Amino acid sequence: MELVGKTLGQYHLIEMIGRGMASVYKAHQPALDRHVAVKVLLPQQVGAPDFSKRFVREAKAVAQLNHPNILPIIDYGQTAELIYIVMKYVAGGTLSDRLKQPIDLPTTARLISQIAAALDHAHQRGIIHRDVKPSNVLLDEGAWVQLADFGLAKIMGSDQLLTHSGLSLGTPAYLAPEQGQGNPSDHHADVYSLGVILYEMVVGHLPFTAETPLGIVIKHIYEQPLAPRALNPALSEAIEAVLLKGLAKPIEQRYHSAGELATAFEDAIAGAPLNALASVQNIDVDLTLPVQSRTTPPTPISTSHQVLLQEAVPAVPHFLGRTTELEAYRTRLDRDRFIIVTGMAGMGKTTLGAKLARDVTDNPERIFWYTFDAVEKSTADALYWALGAFLDNRGEPSLAKYLRGEIGAQRPLERMAKLNLLIAALASGDYVLCFDDLHIVKDVPDIAYIFKVVRQRFIELRHPLPARFILMGRAVPADMEYLATDSLPGLPAEDATRFLSARQVELPRDLLAELWQHTDGNPKLLELSAGALAGLSAEASTHFIGSLMRKSDIRDYLMRNIYAALTPDEQVVMGALAIFPGPIERAGLEELLADENIGGIAQRLDGLVNKHVISLDVDDRIICHGLVREYCYHLLNRRERDRFHQRAATYFAQEHNWLAAAHHHLEWRAAPAALEVLAAHGESLVNGGHAAALIELLQRFDPAALSSAQRLSCYQWQGRAHYIRGEFQAALAADSRALEVAASEAERALLLQLIARTYLRAGNYEQAPSYAQQSLQLARTLTGQAELLSLAYNDLGWSYFRLGQLEQADENFHLSERAAQEAQRPLLMGDALLGLGAVAWKQNRLEDARRDFETCRRIFHDCHVPFREANALTNLGLIYHKRETAEQALAYYYRARALTEKYGGVYDNLVGLCNQITR
Repeated sequence: MELVGKTLGQYHLIEMIGRGMASVYKAHQPALDRHVAVKVLLPQQVGAPDFSKRFVREAKAVAQLNHPNILPIIDYGQTAELIYIVMKYVAGGTLSDRLKQPIDLPTTARLISQIAAALDHAHQRGIIHRDVKPSNVLLDEGAWVQLADFGLAKIMGSDQLLTHSGLSLGTPAYLAPEQGQGNPSDHHADVYSLGVILYEMVVGHLPFTAETPLGIVIKHIYEQPLAPRALNPALSEAIEAVLLKGLAKPIEQRYHSAGELATAFEDAIAGAPLNALASVQNIDVDLTLPVQSRTTPPTPISTSHQVLLQEAVPAVPHFLGRTTELEAYRTRLDRDRFIIVTGMAGMGKTTLGAKLARDVTDNPERIFWYTFDAVEKSTADALYWALGAFLDNRGEPSLAKYLRGEIGAQRPLERMAKLNLLIAALASGDYVLCFDDLHIVKDVPDIAYIFKVVRQRFIELRHPLPARFILMGRAVPADMEYLATDSLPGLPAEDATRFLSARQVELPRDLLAELWQHTDGNPKLLELSAGALAGLSAEASTHFIGSLMRKSDIRDYLMRNIYAALTPDEQVVMGALAIFPGPIERAGLEELLADENIGGIAQRLDGLVNKHVISLDVDDRIICHGLVREYCYHLLNRRERDRFHQRAATYFAQEHNWLAAAHHHLEWRAAPAALEVLAAHGESLVNGGHAAALIELLQRFDPAALSSAQRLSCYQWQGRAHYIRGEFQAALAADSRALEVAASEAERALLLQLIARTYLRAGNYEQAPSYAQQSLQLARTLTGQAELLSLAYNDLGWSYFRLGQLEQADENFHLSERAAQEAQRPLLMGDALLGLGAVAWKQNRLEDARRDFETCRRIFHDCHVPFREANALTNLGLIYHKRETAEQALAYYYRARALTEKYGGVYDNLVGLCNQITR
């Protein structure tokens, strides 16, 4: 209904000036010859009793308030079709407008103090605002604050039935954690929202940003904001402390009133320099804008990689001795929940850790075991996937769903979100988490960060966390060295004797003592000695042990003796096993040995087990200790190594384990074959959580040894992997290198489009159009490039949209749609319609937005892309939410939530786009 030019009561409506829970008009009151603001409940909403009651409640609630910083109610009226409230008209704009320019600290303190005074006045009368944000802070010509829109107010202790409608109408950027979790909220939620505004004013941007409104709320619930002084070094420690306390997650750690927050900030800036300005940028804080869909739907980790996710706890059938060490570590684990077992190779760290894990829990299903390796299990992403799968199988799906549903989960900036989801899941059970061969990843910052945060948050602060952590390795990250004070010693003499006896080695006492002395009680060296002594006469045994004294490298001497005692077939088997960095399935070994004319592999394995050279785990995988593996690998000549690595690459390719296949190709210097594997399956790798591992492998290539086409492919996939991880500068550098070697105009056009999209994702909306235009210029000169034209026009559309140039955005989205139709690419048509819907949303053409979103939803549904369909459903919900048609909005939110719950995502952490809260 068009109301401009109409008269309601004694108020003549001049122009629409806002739209939120209702439409707001500037109006003229002839009787007093003054301008007022008239808020009107839309016609289609009057019939909805919940909204009508809420509207009336606003008038009654605010009418109780009489404060110079609260926008006063002047009048209230109702017609057959409309309900309206008349308020003071404020012409000075909003705090949201003011934030587009830097604000000094004294001005910040003055504005915050006025907002706080308004909130305290309302709170003392039992009224909560529940939507405190800069756009609701009006400023008159003298910058005097008028807090508006108490339409979300909840009168504590009254009208409780109304809350069962389930609507939480706060804005995600300023939503308190308890609101996002669907918990009952009181005035502390307003204090938190005020804290967000203060952080934004002082630091220069919001404490939390993400691709979607849901992502924002997830961070409010689980993530800590970046340290203000890291973003604005001019701030004092006192100011930083106030900002962080204002954003405390637990209510009891937050300021207990808005005035307390304002006073603390005033005290903190008393000694601050007056020029400590925030580096404010023009930030679009309208975070309820429709969400642009991802370019490609993420895919879960391949089922062939389940070996990475379901690692068994090593068996300890012959564990002997170590009574003192076991008791000490058990006591420390009970006390600290976190221990590190270090020691030289072969000292039995893995065996002791496995024994300890089994001893401290009655439920083996609660034990998580993870062995790092240098190929597939050396990144934090791989570790999170394994932990997510482990917890998902035990009824805690949140981390796994986040990893599957959020392609951005691989970004370093998301590491705290992942870690908090992990910690929240771990709090539900008495898990024992074991991490072996930590030395392999001791220099990987993201992995060290996981253990550092767990230690700082729960162990050193003595916060309760039922999970326990056992770390094992020859070395640890530098910042954890102080925790690894005791290196695991060798076995005492008596335990060494029992150890050898269990392996059918019986020697005179003096020879046992001599062997123990020469090996320093190292369990692996003792086990190798048992293998070397097997079948020797007493005289030969005496000679062998005596020879140990004269050897500088006992391991090599032991292995030479053991290796010499192996049959030729057993030696071939050991050579094949040596090329694998970790345990291997029997099928993999059989693939390597298929052409070696070795009969009865099972018999050969039994012989090697009896000689204490290898062992089998509970899943019948073959384990070759690192000391043995290294020795046998060095015995292989170049031809043998290449043959085995080539066969291993073939085997892993058949298993769809692309990272391992590429690794083995590189080991036999087949870089083109390795690159072909990675390029062919790069999308599934980056979407499956392996972007960091892909980057590590691509860095092993020597560009000088590649052809121009191969260098182009290498650089393109580096750019893609960095883009997925949110490392936009690295992505731009890789794409720029690719642009230098691109041979065809079509390749250059595609790379320019990729660079434009990266600038767009990085928030550089000024640079993105330039590259998109260059891509378009090249694409127009080529035939068969309609798909690329659609992509480039789409990027231009979003660039102009973010710059607020809606007409140009609309034009480019239409061009994108036409090009997509010519290319016969329905997904690109859906993306173009998503952009058109966003423009229509921004221009308040809600019916056009609804039509575009519904059309793209059908496209995404027909193309079986559930994540994009969920985005479209969410945007449709936002349309009806803006129209205040609650039932339809909730229906769309429920449908979006159902899709993301089925396929993974963050929706199951909330109840419907932060708008549905059940009481």
